[in-house]
Amino acid sequence: MRDDRFKHLVVSFMLASVFCVPYQWGSRWWLLIGAVAAIGFGLLKEWRDRHGTGWDWGDLIADATGIILSLFFHVITKVCNIF
Repeated sequence: MRDDRFKHLVVSFMLASVFCVPYQWGSRWWLLIGAVAAIGFGLLKEWRDRHGTGWDWGDLIADATGIILSLFFHVITKVCNIF
């Protein structure tokens, strides 16, 4: 995995995970806000890099993977009553 894709995955995972915390307080919209923020970050980064490395769909797939992983871990912790 390229370093740039790993950065996309980690940042989108962290953004989506941070917005899972207010979801615990009762508002379901926070999950959507976190996902939109993570995809928005990925699109912004790709827009800025379009002249350097070119448009890379793999980076956006890494963003989506980070969001899915975040929601997966959130569901696992919710179902298993870990937190």
